[in-house]
Amino acid sequence: MTTHSNEQLSVGIIGAGWVGEALAQMLKKLKFNILASRQSEDGLQVLANSGIPNIKLSVQADSILEHDNLIFKQQCLIICIPPGIRYGKGDYPQKIKQIVDAASSENSKVTSLILLSSTAVYNGLQGEVNELTKLDYSAEKVELLATAEQYVLNSKLAHKYVIRLAGLIGYYRQPGRFFAQGRAIPNPDSVVNFIHRDDVLGIICKLITMLSIGQAPNANIINAVINDHPKRKDFYLKAVDKATSKTAIFKEQEEVAGKLVNSVNIAQLSYQFIHPKLMSYLDEQNES
Repeated sequence: MTTHSNEQLSVGIIGAGWVGEALAQMLKKLKFNILASRQSEDGLQVLANSGIPNIKLSVQADSILEHDNLIFKQQCLIICIPPGIRYGKGDYPQKIKQIVDAASSENSKVTSLILLSSTAVYNGLQGEVNELTKLDYSAEKVELLATAEQYVLNSKLAHKYVIRLAGLIGYYRQPGRFFAQGRAIPNPDSVVNFIHRDDVLGIICKLITMLSIGQAPNANIINAVINDHPKRKDFYLKAVDKATSKTAIFKEQEEVAGKLVNSVNIAQLSYQFIHPKLMSYLDEQNES
């Protein structure tokens, strides 16, 4: 199998927002060749101000993507586009298909494709779930997310991966602020499923490093989630207090069991979490 040094492997990041921009910075420090895309001129300027090589790419569901864009001349492509489902958008799968088609085209240099998806794909399920769990396609968001994932997994590219992100925390995304305005927190006896952005970046970088040395993991789907699941009541009592010095308010429990997301496939990366304990993370919350 062909291997690359970090200096030789080129990485394209489509949608360099809160996760993608930080990922670009980390990959740059690791001496990977990177190119990051945004849709707006303002977004490109943000990347330029951070010293990140950038290019404009507009991904629309109803128009053909420009296959000759330099982003598709990179060997490894990471899709960081948010689904937008919570805002009523249903075009996410078509956007991902546009990218997959361009990455798979004759003139493309892409050999590895990584999609950042969401553990919301397990909506409608209760109890412990992992990458082997059968999905409930009748539940909200599931069909859209799963369809987008399948476009990636069914592509003809040599290496394709879906990383399902749990709830993102870290830096200004302090979980206690989610309920800072006195909103009541539902299902206090269910558990939380989170991951710190530092660990999202660490997992992606570990996967890319393995690809660069010809040690591609066999698993195509990886749940990015901390294997630590306090009850929502315990977690948010501390989180809200740390963020606002107020007392969290809870609704009555409605779910029978709730959903606990774990990963069986992340073991293939031999990744060591930076933030493995959620309650300890809350105790250390002096991040900006």
